[in-house]
Amino acid sequence: MKNFSYIICLIVGIIVCVGCKEDAGLIGLGVQPDEEFLNTDYFDTTTIVAYSALHDSLVTSNVSTNMLGYIHDPVFGKTQACIYTQFRLSAFSVNFGSNAEVDSLVLTLAYAGYYGDTLNSFRLGVYELTGNLLKSERYYTKSAINHNGIFLTEQPNLYITPTPTVKQDSSSSLYLRVRLDKDFAKNKFISKSGLGEYTNDAAFVEYFKGLYLEAEAPTGNGCMLSFNMTHSLSQLTLYYHNEQAEGLKYTFNLNDSTAHFGSVNHFDYNEAESNLRDQLNRNYTSAREVLYGQAGAGIKVALNFPHLKETFKDRKVVIHRALLVVSHKDDNLLNYSPPSSLFMTYTNPAFGDAFLPDYYLGVENNYFGGSYNKTTKEYRFNITQYIQNLVDGVGDNYQLNLLVNPSATHLSRLMIYGTHPASANDFDKRLHLKINYTIIDK
Repeated sequence: MKNFSYIICLIVGIIVCVGCKEDAGLIGLGVQPDEEFLNTDYFDTTTIVAYSALHDSLVTSNVSTNMLGYIHDPVFGKTQACIYTQFRLSAFSVNFGSNAEVDSLVLTLAYAGYYGDTLNSFRLGVYELTGNLLKSERYYTKSAINHNGIFLTEQPNLYITPTPTVKQDSSSSLYLRVRLDKDFAKNKFISKSGLGEYTNDAAFVEYFKGLYLEAEAPTGNGCMLSFNMTHSLSQLTLYYHNEQAEGLKYTFNLNDSTAHFGSVNHFDYNEAESNLRDQLNRNYTSAREVLYGQAGAGIKVALNFPHLKETFKDRKVVIHRALLVVSHKDDNLLNYSPPSSLFMTYTNPAFGDAFLPDYYLGVENNYFGGSYNKTTKEYRFNITQYIQNLVDGVGDNYQLNLLVNPSATHLSRLMIYGTHPASANDFDKRLHLKINYTIIDK
């Protein structure tokens, strides 16, 4: 799965590269309007085997956004997201002056989004790291670094209720401010004024390895916040005075050069609803009716088409369009709105997960699809080239994976109809594949 995580980190580069290298023989596949398929054969009864499965750990280092929060979802159970981050010097050879005293030490994080009920609070713990956090290392949602047990917030029991405590500056950028313990600021930073710990960044991060931000149990259902760790407002600021001046400050930077990552814990979905737990335990009875997905390296929908290759055995066929239709099922929209988009990969046992060939044919013009349609309550994927390869014998019947997008930096959940909804009225909402094709060797 690490190969796939690396692909995700390079997604922007991939899009740029393939934009000028599309195969001219493939352009136009599946883009005709519906009326142009009137003289083609059509069916939407392809057998689909689909079920919910655990997602592997994802890379959360070297990305701008990390999650922080604790949420107790009535369907998916508990999810906790925490942040590990180091800081760098804004100027070298720091000297705070004669008899410097701390006024305050403030951690500021630029707000990048939220999920869940922001009127519910969660307890925030801030601790000093004791293990090294390295910029060159790749960290995942299941990674962890040692920290001490000393609580560093100025307020002993600090509960974060995002809506009222979020601050706003003149540029309209939202941010969260957390005051840290003054004694910690004095002993850790002021006491080293003019000494070797401030010589350069290497010396400083060896001395102060960084902070661990832990979201602890909420008072209710809780919420999940996302923060832009490389925003100019994200920083650790020491406010102080000395014998010469008042109102001084020094900033410890959070930027593209600092190492940081987010960890995510789903607690093995022990408190999820029974249908979801059954599917994760490989009892797929409920998968016919409902399927689940969750970001944060949580849950994916795995599916394949076991009989499609046999359907066209020994026949030459042109697939004009193949659309996978995914219908949203969840009605709890107040705090758990559907993901704005999904993405899809396939799993090749030889080398892991990769994007479908259709992905490369038009990400920018939405040829591949995956965006949520609020009117139809659907996600649609154009997988024409993948299906053509399958029936031609070019590719095997690989497992396809439906994943919530983005998967590592924001939390959201997915509930969709399975292949056989319980109510006959929901037949059109089933997970199905629409295929327009022509047999050319009749």
